[in-house]
Amino acid sequence: MNFINDINEETIIIGNEGIRKYILELNILKPIKFMTMAEFLKMFYYTYDESAILFVMHEYNLKYEIAQEYIENTYYVTDKSYGFAKLDFLVDLKRKLMDNDLLINNDYFRSYAKRVKIIIYDAILDDYTLALFKSLDYKIINANDEKHTHTVLEFATAEDEVRYV
Repeated sequence: MNFINDINEETIIIGNEGIRKYILELNILKPIKFMTMAEFLKMFYYTYDESAILFVMHEYNLKYEIAQEYIENTYYVTDKSYGFAKLDFLVDLKRKLMDNDLLINNDYFRSYAKRVKIIIYDAILDDYTLALFKSLDYKIINANDEKHTHTVLEFATAEDEVRYV
C-alpha cells in the first residue's frame, strides 16, 4: 500500500475494514477519510431512519429486516421502468419514500466528494457504481497491481546458507 505515502491532499479511500485497520496501524498523519463502499453510497445518495423502515413495514405488511433490505436495495435502481417486476417494485418504493420525505439527503457530502480525490482500493465495481464515480475524481488501485520488491539471496553451498540464517 505504497500509494498512501503519496497522498498530500484531502482524499477519500474506499475499501474494506481490513484496509482501514492497516492504515490506522501505520500511525501517520495524512488527510485521509476512510469509508467502505456501503458507507460512501449512503453518504452520497441518501440515508434513512426508523420512520422509513416503519413506513415500508406498514405499507407492504413486511417484517422489519425485510423492509430494511428493500430500502437498502433502492440504492441500485434509478427512476426508470426496468420491465422486471422486482426492479420496478424497488423503483416504486424509492419514489414513495422520496414523496413522503423519508430519505435523508446529504448535499454537503456530495459537494465534498466532488472536490476531493477518491481512491477505490481493491474493490469490484458494478456498472451502477462505476457510473456514479465517472462524475468524480477517482482512481482504482488493486492490491495485485502494487509493485513489491523482493530480495533474493544466493549462496554457493547449503552450508553457507545455514550459516547466514
